[in-house]
Amino acid sequence: MSRPYDELRAAVLRQAVVDYKYNPLMREEVIRFVKSDWFEFFADNISRDVFLEHLKKIAPF
Repeated sequence: MSRPYDELRAAVLRQAVVDYKYNPLMREEVIRFVKSDWFEFFADNISRDVFLEHLKKIAPF
């Protein structure tokens, strides 16, 4: 059973990926978010390093 805020967590992480991929001006902000405590809250079971690697693969420039 999902918790009420699971959809919000997923939406925040999805938006981080979209911002990183399609808006180069947001990349530093997304990286800062991934390194923050907020990322830990929104992605309690996702490794920061793995998430950053994924971002760099989808938008390597």
